[in-house]
Amino acid sequence: MKKVSRSESEYRREMIRRVIMSLLAFTLLSDVLILSGINAEKLSAYHYYYIALEKYKGAEYSAAIDALEEAIKIDPEYDEAYYKLGNVYYNLHRYTDAADAYKKAIVANPEYEDAYVHLGVVSFMLSRYDESIQALEKAISINPGNAEAYYNSGHVYMEIEQYAKASAAFKKAVKIRPGFEEAHYNLGIVCIKLGKKHLAAKEYEILVKRNKGLAEELAWLLKEKE
Repeated sequence: MKKVSRSESEYRREMIRRVIMSLLAFTLLSDVLILSGINAEKLSAYHYYYIALEKYKGAEYSAAIDALEEAIKIDPEYDEAYYKLGNVYYNLHRYTDAADAYKKAIVANPEYEDAYVHLGVVSFMLSRYDESIQALEKAISINPGNAEAYYNSGHVYMEIEQYAKASAAFKKAVKIRPGFEEAHYNLGIVCIKLGKKHLAAKEYEILVKRNKGLAEELAWLLKEKE
């Protein structure tokens, strides 16, 4: 029989100690969550959700979907799991599936601001413009300070050539977030569409100090319309 050296023996004991401590920590966490009113099923759903997060971070999307579906099977009202599932589908360019997942997140939590924003984005990509605007308006009603919701609304209105509404949306976005470069750029484009080149030039002046690439693109568009 091979004699185990002292260092090997200590290493094994340390590994065993760490395993035991991990088990104790998990048990303690489980007890705390249960005492907080979270039952064993919810805890199991959380377990699958966090597995999904790790898989998502590693771009292992198929495994992430499997884990999220397990979490939802255990807890059919798990709004965050539906939302994350929508994000996975979005990254896979499965926009119809993403929209369905975001809608389920909203059913589970009618005040889920981010789910409304993302539903607005994928609805736009699916050319469901009315649905997109409704979702984004709901996000804004929940949080009037959501610059992303205004910005995406502006894109929808640009696409359907409602430039005055697009302008108002982009103006809201930059008022909330003055450094929102993409919103300044798109506001400049809308101003050109509305024949207000002097206002587009103001957006150029803002961009030239922040993002020279976008500033140059806007300058080219201004020159093209001369």
